[in-house]
Amino acid sequence: MRFKRVQLIVFTLLFLIIAVDYRMLNGEENINVKDITSRQVEPFKYPMTFIVKFSNIIYEKNEKNIKIPIFQGISGDVKYKDLIRYCIDKKYIDQDMWIHYIIKCKKGKIKQTLHECLKFYKSNILKDVDVDSFKNASLSSTEWTLAYDFTIDGVPGYLKLQFDPRDMDLEKEPEYNSVYEIVPEENVKVPNFTYTIIIGAKSTD
Repeated sequence: MRFKRVQLIVFTLLFLIIAVDYRMLNGEENINVKDITSRQVEPFKYPMTFIVKFSNIIYEKNEKNIKIPIFQGISGDVKYKDLIRYCIDKKYIDQDMWIHYIIKCKKGKIKQTLHECLKFYKSNILKDVDVDSFKNASLSSTEWTLAYDFTIDGVPGYLKLQFDPRDMDLEKEPEYNSVYEIVPEENVKVPNFTYTIIIGAKSTD
C-alpha cells in the first residue's frame, strides 16, 4: 500500500513538471527571473549579444505591457527587466541596456533566414510598415542596417537588424529598389545576423 502511494506521488509530480514545461514551450506561462535557464538565454561571442529562445519579451513602458514576439522563440514569455536582471546576475552585462539578439544561420542561408525574419515581423509588429522599402536600409563601413519604426498601443518602438555586407557593396554602395535585393556576405565563419528591439523611441531619435 505504501509503495502504491509513493508511485502515485511520483506520477503526480512528473505530470505537473511536464504540464508546466508544456505551457512554457507554448508561450502560456510567464517566466520569472529565477526560472530563466541557459536553454533560454545563451551569450554569444559579441558583447551584449545573446541567443534567446523566449516566445515573447514583455517591455514595460508608460504603464503598459508591450509584448514583442521573438523570431524562432518557443520557450514562454519573459519580462525584459527580468531578462536584464538574469544577464546582470550572470555577469554577462553590468548594467541595464538594450541587448542584441542573434540568429545563427545555416551555411549559405543568411539571406533566406533574414527574409524569414522579416516575414515573421511583418505578421505582427510591422504589419502596418512598408518592410520592402529600401529607405529602411543604410550601409556603413562594416555592416548593413535595416531599421523599422512601429507603434504598439500608442508606444513607439523600432526594430533594427544588422548583417555583414559583401566587399562589392562596400567598394561601391549600391542603389536597390527593395531591401530584399540586398545580398549579405554569406562566406563567414559563423553565419548570422543580429537584431535589436527598442521600445519608447524612434529610429531617428
